Amino acid sequence: MKEGANLKTLPMAVSSGIDDADIAVAFVRDNEGEKLTIYECAIIAQRLVNLNLDNGVIAHRLGFSTQHVSNLLALMASPEPLREMVAYEKVSASLAIDLITQLGGEKALEKLEAAQGAAAESGKTKVTAQDV
Repeated sequence: MKEGANLKTLPMAVSSGIDDADIAVAFVRDNEGEKLTIYECAIIAQRLVNLNLDNGVIAHRLGFSTQHVSNLLALMASPEPLREMVAYEKVSASLAIDLITQLGGEKALEKLEAAQGAAAESGKTKVTAQDV
C-alpha cells in the first residue's frame, strides 16, 4: 500500500493448531483449482516424509494407496535429470515410475535419455512407452 497498490483488504485465512504437514496435505486434499500433477503430488509426499510421517500415514492423509505413495517417493528418489524430464513433461510420470520400479533410478534415466534421443529424431518432444 505504501508503494501505491490499491488494496483495501488482503484475503487470508487465520487458523490455529495447523502445522506444516496440515498445510502440505491441504495442497492435495483441499485444492479447488487445477488438479495437481503426479510430480506435484510426489513433491508433497516428499515434504511429508521430511516432516517424519511414514508412508501409511501419508497415504491416509492424502487419500492415496500406500503403493501410490511408494511410487511417488521412488520418483522423488530418482536422479534429478529424470525428475526434470517428468517435471517438464518430456516423459509421463507413470512411464518414469514404471521404469524406476523395473530398473532402478539410474538405469531408468539411461533408458529414458536414449529414448528421448530416438523420439527427437522422429520429431517427437515427449517420450512414450513405444520409444522405450
